[in-house]
Amino acid sequence: MQSLITNMKKLPIDIIREYIVPYTYKKQSSDLCEDIRSYIECRNYILNMYITRYRFLGDNNTDWIEWLDNDIQRFMNEDITQIHGFTLKFIQRYKRLYMLANKQDVDIITTIWYRFDKRKCLNFVLSNLGILTPNEREDLIVFLYLLQQEMAEEIEE
Repeated sequence: MQSLITNMKKLPIDIIREYIVPYTYKKQSSDLCEDIRSYIECRNYILNMYITRYRFLGDNNTDWIEWLDNDIQRFMNEDITQIHGFTLKFIQRYKRLYMLANKQDVDIITTIWYRFDKRKCLNFVLSNLGILTPNEREDLIVFLYLLQQEMAEEIEE
């Protein structure tokens, strides 16, 4: 952030006035606004669901994030374990990321595996939510809700 401010100070005032400031006042598209709204609502709902579900682990325990990460990966890969490979839909979702848009499928898979090894779970969860469309996020909420219900039934038995 500091480098952004430093670079902004180097720009001529007329560039800022004519090109940057008018852009900041433009109304964003309704699709973008809906996407942001959907992301925030989904994020808040599922984080709360998993914190509540795994409260028994203790307040300082963050293992619930790993469960959430795994469950989102299951959803994104059409409920197929990654050990059995990645589905085409999974790869197409990752191609929505600018840095992966023009990559070959093999390169995307390599990048994903690299991220699995180096990830911070919460960042990965939030990134995956950002990849999804609003409709996919709704499907994710249903998927996670049903998954949690299924687990609760197994525990009761």
